[in-house]
Amino acid sequence: MNVEELTKKLEEIKVKGFVKTVRAHDGGVGNTLEYLLGIKENNISLPDIGDIEIKAKRIDSSSILTLVSK
Repeated sequence: MNVEELTKKLEEIKVKGFVKTVRAHDGGVGNTLEYLLGIKENNISLPDIGDIEIKAKRIDSSSILTLVSK
């Protein structure tokens, strides 16, 4: 998937409005986004799509979004 395809898929997801998470735990939002994008769940430290790492969090979350970690 390239950037243009990713952008199109994200726009399609946006049009859906509220989507219930596929899992209730803290990572459920990220798992749901990966599911909607057709990305197989993984726990490796490589980007999800080409050079792009997908990140998601709840609107009312006060947690820090980490892009780089040790």
